[in-house]
Amino acid sequence: MPELVFSIDTSQFVKNLVGQFRAMRDASFFAIDESTDIFVDKMKSRIKRSSPSGREYHFRYASGFQLSRYGPTKEGAGRPTHIASAPGEPPAILSGELLGSFSKRTIFSRGHTRIISYIENHSKYALWMEYGTLRTGWGGPIHPRPFMAPVVYDAALIHKMLIRVRNAMKNAGHAYGAR
Repeated sequence: MPELVFSIDTSQFVKNLVGQFRAMRDASFFAIDESTDIFVDKMKSRIKRSSPSGREYHFRYASGFQLSRYGPTKEGAGRPTHIASAPGEPPAILSGELLGSFSKRTIFSRGHTRIISYIENHSKYALWMEYGTLRTGWGGPIHPRPFMAPVVYDAALIHKMLIRVRNAMKNAGHAYGAR
């Protein structure tokens, strides 16, 4: 009885597919990492553009504390005063510590199935500014002055990031012959 046998060598196809996957994964990693820089820059610009329209108060500062050149302060006969931002607005700059405390890192998850990008602010009062406090020893609660969340949830920035990732993956796929 006659037989019909097909022999197909898929090793080159699989090899090409694995290479294409790695190229697309790496391209998306770098696109997300670069997009994270855009998010950090946007957070910093929100703080720099904040308008000091809140409460004016006197403050004490420790030795070595430098007033920021951006800070909305007034020098008087006694202690300097600071004009805070209004609740709901990004924090007004006093020392510049909040601006200088941003860091970001982008990593692969275990198994390389997800790309995770972290944006952190290591300032000792960043959490208080972002979410507020119930009360303090200096006369009441600190109302939230979010500077990170509005940027992270900005749909236009997320859309730009997704377009950047899509284009990077598309270009990486074309390098391996994908259409």
